[in-house]
Amino acid sequence: MGYLSGMTLTSTRPPEPAEHQEPAEHQEPAEHQEPEQRGFDRKWLIAGAAALVLILVVALILAAIGSAGDGTRATGGHTVTGPVENPEEATVELLTGATSVTVRAADLDGHLYRVSTPDGARQRPLVSRSGTVVHVELGDSGESGPSAVEIVVRTGTTWRVRLVAGATRDTVDLSGARVSGVEFVGGVGSIDLTLPRPSGTVEVRMTGGTGSWATHLPADVPVRVTAGSGAGAVTVDGTTRNGVAAGTTVTGDGWDAAADRFDIVATAGMSSLTVDRR
Repeated sequence: MGYLSGMTLTSTRPPEPAEHQEPAEHQEPAEHQEPEQRGFDRKWLIAGAAALVLILVVALILAAIGSAGDGTRATGGHTVTGPVENPEEATVELLTGATSVTVRAADLDGHLYRVSTPDGARQRPLVSRSGTVVHVELGDSGESGPSAVEIVVRTGTTWRVRLVAGATRDTVDLSGARVSGVEFVGGVGSIDLTLPRPSGTVEVRMTGGTGSWATHLPADVPVRVTAGSGAGAVTVDGTTRNGVAAGTTVTGDGWDAAADRFDIVATAGMSSLTVDRR
C-alpha cells in the first residue's frame, strides 16, 4: 500500500519578484527570509531537535539500566514460566530496564509465558501475576554477564505488551500471536516491531522517545501514523517525509473505513520511523 493521504502540510507564500529584492547592504531581517529558506531552516531545526531527543533517550536508558540492579536480589534461576489457566486475553509488562529486550510468541506447551535471561547475566527474572496481567521485573543476580531479557508469550492468547522500562534495543516479534496493543513507555535507543494481522483497531503507542523505530506490518492492512512531537524522518510504505513537524499525521488509503487496522501514535520525539510490509 504505497499510496498515502492525510499528510499535514504547512503552506508558504510565493517568493517576491526579483526586481523588488533589497540590495545586499539592505537585507531584510531574518524573519523576512524567503519561504524556501525558512522551510529549509525549519527542517534543520526539526532534525536538530530529533538528535537532541536521541541524546535524551540514551541518557534515560543508561539511568534505567544503571538502576536495574537496585532491587531485590534474585535467588531463582534464569528462566521462569507460568501456567496458562485458560486466559483468552492477557497483558505482559516489563518493569525493569535492560540493555536488550526481546519479546516473541511461541507454542509453550501449557505455559502462558516464559521469561529468561542468559546464564551468567547480571539480572534474573522476577515474575508476578495479577489476574491476567503478568508483571516482569529483573533482580540483581550477583553475576557480571550481559543485561538482556527474553519474554516468550503463548500464541493462543491475545496479548497487550507494555515495555515500561528503558532499553538500548527492543525487538518485538508478535507475528505468531494475536495482539490487542503494544506500548513503549520507557526510552528506547532502537525499536524493531513485527505485528500480525489485526482484529479491530490495534494501537501501537510510543511515549518515552526513541532513536530509530522500524515497524513491519502485514500487506494490505491500513495504517495511520501520528508524530505527536515530530521526527527527523518518517517513512510509510516507501514514502519518506523529512523534518516532520509535531502533530503530523499520515493516513493510509482505506484507514477511515477499515474495521481492522493499525494506529501508530508517537507522543514523544524520535529520530526516524519506518513502516513497511512483510
